Amino acid sequence: MKKHLFSAHIKGTPTLAEASRQVEYTAYFTHIAADDQWIYALTANGIKERFPALSNTILVMDWEGKPIKKLLLDKELVSFSLDTKNNTIYGIDINEKIHFYNLSNNEQKKR
Repeated sequence: MKKHLFSAHIKGTPTLAEASRQVEYTAYFTHIAADDQWIYALTANGIKERFPALSNTILVMDWEGKPIKKLLLDKELVSFSLDTKNNTIYGIDINEKIHFYNLSNNEQKKR
């Protein structure tokens, strides 16, 4: 009987080959913004040699640090700002294009 090995790779994590070469991997946030209810953190989990750190994921947490949800964006961002008055996130990508995401209806647009 032939045995088959199963493996899975989670996007954004090191592959087995990278891990075997002892590539430094870390999990961190590059930009953080907050309103009265939530903390928004742009994740930059990955290999440290990637600069600038890009991410299409903003983790939303309560003030106790408990994850509430992940915002999966259509573009990888370098940075973002939170506009609480208009309930909008403004992000900038590596090409310096501005993207905005309406938090009321999860609408994603580019300027």
